[in-house]
Amino acid sequence: MTRLDAFRQTPFEPAEAQDLQRPLNECMYIRYRTRLENADQMSNSIRKVVLQIIGQRRNFGTHLSFDIKRDLLTPSNRIELMNQSASKVIIGRLCAIIGVFGIVFATSIARGGERMIEDFSGSPASRWDFISDQVMGGVSTGRVSLEAERGQTILHLQGNVSTKNNGGFIQARLKLSERLPKDARGLELKVKGNGQTYYVHARTGGTILPWNFYQASFDTTSDWVILRIPFDSFMPQGRMIRKTLVADAIRSLAVVAFGRDYTADVSVASIGTY
Repeated sequence: MTRLDAFRQTPFEPAEAQDLQRPLNECMYIRYRTRLENADQMSNSIRKVVLQIIGQRRNFGTHLSFDIKRDLLTPSNRIELMNQSASKVIIGRLCAIIGVFGIVFATSIARGGERMIEDFSGSPASRWDFISDQVMGGVSTGRVSLEAERGQTILHLQGNVSTKNNGGFIQARLKLSERLPKDARGLELKVKGNGQTYYVHARTGGTILPWNFYQASFDTTSDWVILRIPFDSFMPQGRMIRKTLVADAIRSLAVVAFGRDYTADVSVASIGTY
């Protein structure tokens, strides 16, 4: 008698059928619901192992949920028990199959808020504008340039910020061509600079006045670093705007040297959401 000949038919108990929708602990950690599609194409041996696991209530210490009643169980199915050595082989294969689909599905959900906003490919000069406090009578000076570094185009903002005449900023501003993901939690920037503190300003449809914006700071070093700035750390500037910044409401982003007299020198290699 072969190992698979060791199966024996056992009627499926109604009490066990009531528990089929409960999360089943099995195989490997999968945070998100994994559903086996095309269950009718599964081999009989794998189907038998799944039914065996349900019947024996095994606890493997990690989470996995099946919609067994819909995907696997038919009125003709019965719990079929196999000897332990055969079950280990097939369970291992089942884990591998479920693991691949589960990880791909979980990863796609986890990355739902990720998007590259700007990597300076294509024609970035048409997307970025330089603005200084001279539009309101200030005397700050500067420029924004697009430069090549190690085969990649980067944005370089430099100049002298002065608070004379109620001024005090220079900035490079990007108008967004499409809305950011609603479930994005913040911005991810790759930056370097001269050790000074700089800011990201975000404007929405509700920031109508020039002095209305949302502001978050970041520090720089002479080396490239990747920074994450949560949206809930952006502070509203000015009155009559909502207190919290919502990702899909953002219409423009700016890298800004702001608020005090100093020499600005900051570069950006990429901007995205996470």
